[in-house]
Amino acid sequence: MTNELVISFMHANYMVNSYGTEKFVRELSLELNKHAIHHLSFFSFYHNYGKKSVGVTYDDRFNGIYDYYSIDPIINNYLVKYNIDKCTIHIHNFLNHDLSYIEKIIKKYNIEVCIIVHDFYILCDNYKLIHSNGTFCGGNPPDEKKCVDCDYKTNGIQHYMKMKQFLNGISYQLKNIICPSDYVKSIVMSAYPEYKSRIIQRPHLKFEGHLERKSIQNQIKIGYAGIQVADKGFVDWKNLVNELNDNHVSEYSFYYFGTGKEKIDNVTNVYVSSAEQGENAMVEAIRKEALDIVFMWTQCPETYSYVYYEMSINGVYVLTNTNSGNIQQEIKKNKNGVVFESYSDCLNYLKDGSAVKDDINEYRADDNFHPLKMRFNDDIDMLRSNSNLNVINDKKIKVKKQYLKMVLYYFKHIKCLKSR
Repeated sequence: MTNELVISFMHANYMVNSYGTEKFVRELSLELNKHAIHHLSFFSFYHNYGKKSVGVTYDDRFNGIYDYYSIDPIINNYLVKYNIDKCTIHIHNFLNHDLSYIEKIIKKYNIEVCIIVHDFYILCDNYKLIHSNGTFCGGNPPDEKKCVDCDYKTNGIQHYMKMKQFLNGISYQLKNIICPSDYVKSIVMSAYPEYKSRIIQRPHLKFEGHLERKSIQNQIKIGYAGIQVADKGFVDWKNLVNELNDNHVSEYSFYYFGTGKEKIDNVTNVYVSSAEQGENAMVEAIRKEALDIVFMWTQCPETYSYVYYEMSINGVYVLTNTNSGNIQQEIKKNKNGVVFESYSDCLNYLKDGSAVKDDINEYRADDNFHPLKMRFNDDIDMLRSNSNLNVINDKKIKVKKQYLKMVLYYFKHIKCLKSR
């Protein structure tokens, strides 16, 4: 029997965070388990408090916190202990990782690598692609012309060169670069044309069935979902609520879905955490409240957006802007919302509640994108390797846990860790 292992590099623990990358990895880990594939994950820290550290999980269990440069011996121990025959490295995030160190590990064990693109760190260290003036800077890689008046120019150009150097260094082991959408694939391909044949689109989800929703008769339920930060549109959401209320627009009731703690007058907060409540937590919450419209005013391009698809299987009408990446591209294709040039255009649209209600009812009556269910894309062949490993059959190397950090981390996230 073949013993197979996937090694993931991330910048957060997928067991305790509810964001899109972590949700994807949780679902992928469950799928790996179905195929008897083990999963070893290393997640970096924003704050190392002195010594550079890495968190480790194995088969969805938190294993501890170690010195960052213990990654190599930890991998070696797992390869030897479990007699691993096949192994693949998945790089989900580069942030706070030492690329030269990871490159040495890849070459030492000759492990094939899949890069799964969740953000645009593969282009720029300012991975949300926001210019220093606060606007979207476009999907082209950093260069002197594009970044001429951006404060991040020097770092961005140097970062792009380092990424190209890293990919060139592991080109022999690089199996593919996985992009979740056409939007991302086109951007990555323009930045790395030399890897054109290995840049592959693989959507995170598959859809089934057809949803039917009745016409709106009473108030329109409008909401915001996800993290409460400005670049995801939370400030614009607060302004939207206040301005509609100040203008005495009475056609709406307002909702917030997520883990954020800030409360806004006249907005009903619904706590939603997929890490704690399960992967369908957002879908179930939206369905329970029968939300009609979602305001998705992200200031940076989304590579995929689980929230968009969670709204779609509930028949929720989506309002967004032209800079929202895959969201705006999917809305234009699926005709399940409106893409606005500006916030003021969106506000003016919502002020006419009667016209908005007509648009939603027309959408519910058409034959466009109305999926009933979605499920994880279980086609994982392109995420698996057949390469031979260079396993070092040394005696098991002892590595020390950083117990103080581990205890502090455990108590900070005990609720999520216990729910696994």
